[in-house]
Amino acid sequence: HKFKVKGPLLHNNAFNRANRIRGPPLLLQTKIESNMPSISVDIIQRYENGIKPIVLQGQVSKWILRVSNQGAAHATNLCLKSNVPWFNICCNLAVAEGDEVSYCIGPSGTMMRLPLGRNNSPTETLAPGQTLDIPIEIRTSGGGRQEFYMLFRYELFEKTSASKALPLKPKTRWLRKMVSVAVYPSLTLAASITPSFSNKKECILSVEITNYRSDKETAIEIAVDKISIASKNYMIKPLVKCSQHAKNSSILQGHSISWQEQAAMYYVISPIESIKSECKISQCTLGSSNEVDLVTNSVAD
Repeated sequence: HKFKVKGPLLHNNAFNRANRIRGPPLLLQTKIESNMPSISVDIIQRYENGIKPIVLQGQVSKWILRVSNQGAAHATNLCLKSNVPWFNICCNLAVAEGDEVSYCIGPSGTMMRLPLGRNNSPTETLAPGQTLDIPIEIRTSGGGRQEFYMLFRYELFEKTSASKALPLKPKTRWLRKMVSVAVYPSLTLAASITPSFSNKKECILSVEITNYRSDKETAIEIAVDKISIASKNYMIKPLVKCSQHAKNSSILQGHSISWQEQAAMYYVISPIESIKSECKISQCTLGSSNEVDLVTNSVAD
């Protein structure tokens, strides 16, 4: 069938305007290409015991990044650009301490490649109709409703053969996604260092923690387990080894901070008399069973 489509009127000179000359039609001009992938992304919060948990300020919560290919071709090299470094991509659902959780490209922490398989190789693909759940950890800061911006970029997977080589410029597509997370107030921490009057080489570290949570009805307390300091030249120890209120009250057992409560802790920072260049981690466990704050020192890798 031959379409008769009139082109737009030309007004570039008097002759064309007087004779109502039309230009070539542009409505039926198309560009035929091969099948392309179409990626859709959803951010789903993981439920705990069938209950949707609330997100606190400064908390690291577990979410699921669900990626689906709704197109007609394989997608590969799926990359993500975010506005701030606010989440980590986990290797599996059970992430232990020390596991590799970074898929970042560059030092900013906002550019990363999403794993489409076990090896996280650029040749791994997402087939048409396939859905992949990627476990992630989101760190929320600030209060109120937080907006997180994500820009995805993916490419068309093209097979190579002896007679056909890869194109110099791959066929790419883009996807924008905005995630809104409600963040509730949580603990605020303020620390200050002052010189010691008894020993000029030492300093006094003051740590104040306040529970500003607004969901009093839940009756959930927040416990502070330990305070860690990593340094090559200094280490910490409690200013007072035995807590003054531990004998009369159990509130400081583990330093559990209830709603609208504030806890103040003081430590002595002393220099390390060692020539080694190893970074030592001083961990002060708060409110132990024997009413003494324990300090353990270890060497960081």
